[in-house]
Amino acid sequence: MNTEAAKAERERLVFEAFIKKSGLQINPESIQQPKGRSKPDIVCYCQKKEGKVAFELVEICDENLGRKISAIRGSGGVEYVRSRDPSWEVLRKKLKKRYQTEYPVELLCYVSGRTISPDIVILDRIRPMIDMDNGQFRRVWLLGDQCHLVWPVS
Repeated sequence: MNTEAAKAERERLVFEAFIKKSGLQINPESIQQPKGRSKPDIVCYCQKKEGKVAFELVEICDENLGRKISAIRGSGGVEYVRSRDPSWEVLRKKLKKRYQTEYPVELLCYVSGRTISPDIVILDRIRPMIDMDNGQFRRVWLLGDQCHLVWPVS
């Protein structure tokens, strides 16, 4: 499977987990994954008067930790790994981007084991940034141990 197909499959699985944890009434059969660099990752039908909604996904991932984990798994060894919370840098890049869609866009940040930060640390780091500039996003979510609506805070 090529990297684009693998990425699309991983994002679909993450999004399906998000549907279950968020409680949003999204029909899984309505999930579409548009192609193109400036297109959001997912477009789906959200019930309760929302209609179609676009979602951009971003993994909160320390790239150095991700590379180290891959190398350790490949060699079967053990290694000391130093890491830091990458959420601020990851989110800063996403907030600058603009997506071509006619639908409202939401951002789904997710954690998949390539960061050591617990949800509370990530939330504390990204909320102030989103409060200053939410980019084009109507809502921002974090899918970690739990599903959190990060912005707007109710």
